[in-house]
Amino acid sequence: MELENKIVVAVIMHDETRIWSTHAAKGSDPEKIHIKVPQRHLHVREAQHHGGHGTSQYDAPYFEEIATALNPCAEVLLIGHGKGKGNSVMMFLSHIEKHRPEVAKKVIGIIDENLPALTEQQILESAREWFSQRFGMPVHYWEALAR
Repeated sequence: MELENKIVVAVIMHDETRIWSTHAAKGSDPEKIHIKVPQRHLHVREAQHHGGHGTSQYDAPYFEEIATALNPCAEVLLIGHGKGKGNSVMMFLSHIEKHRPEVAKKVIGIIDENLPALTEQQILESAREWFSQRFGMPVHYWEALAR
């Protein structure tokens, strides 16, 4: 997917990120980025691994991969869900503000949605409504974000 100088929507979850360009063809599949966690044979919860504190050791490489994918775009609308350390969007934003400020300055907004309860179509409808309010254009202008 071509993201160079485009406005994009990035839906960031703890294990997957989906990225859509607002200028993609209607019904286009998003670019997907998955967290890379090696297969383990022992069951060790992440909180135990980190003494009950901190974030997953896999977050930084995952966030870097997302930041690299978003770097060529002009602007980014982030969509996520969760509270505290469970809010992947806020953790990603904190990461890029510290390590990738050139990407952080492209973030134009954040939407907090109950992602597990929504279909992909409902998530994109939320993005269309946000863009329509932000730019004062009718929802149908953002048809690329329709499924």
